[in-house]
Amino acid sequence: ASMWSPDGARLAFQSGQAGPQNIFWQPSDGSGAAERLTTGRFIDAASSWSPDGQTIAFIQVDPATKWDIWALTLPDRKVRPLVKTRYNETAPRISPDGRWLAFASDESGRWEVYVQPFPGPGGKWQVSTEGGTEPVWNPTGRELFFRTGHRLMASAVTLNPGFSARKPEALFETWH
Repeated sequence: ASMWSPDGARLAFQSGQAGPQNIFWQPSDGSGAAERLTTGRFIDAASSWSPDGQTIAFIQVDPATKWDIWALTLPDRKVRPLVKTRYNETAPRISPDGRWLAFASDESGRWEVYVQPFPGPGGKWQVSTEGGTEPVWNPTGRELFFRTGHRLMASAVTLNPGFSARKPEALFETWH
């Protein structure tokens, strides 16, 4: 998987060219070589860029703690865990205002969508009510979309001054 920086100047991607699947980036115009950003011994996969282009939220697959969500700050190349538990956490998406992190977790026994402050600390809110995966923010920051089975769901959200979410509504059903 690869993703563009908010300004379009760089492309972040995962590669095993230097050992484990880690995160690299390079100028999108091809003017420079790829630079390795993470050097972990586990699989790292870039998932979301902060709106200011300073942070990448990524998934790390650790056999001891399963799928976890980490943050890589680009100015200093430091990594730190954002959501690391004995459950699986995946699909991190930073909100358009850069203050919230949406993600999916199976801690309840099924996949659900949660939101917590970014970069933290703070508690989390469960947004989905009947299962949920693959959260995506509306660019306006007023809705959070996600999948529940074959249905695309939308929850109206408020991001400022604090987080709140309305009961999700089905937008339409998808067929495979």
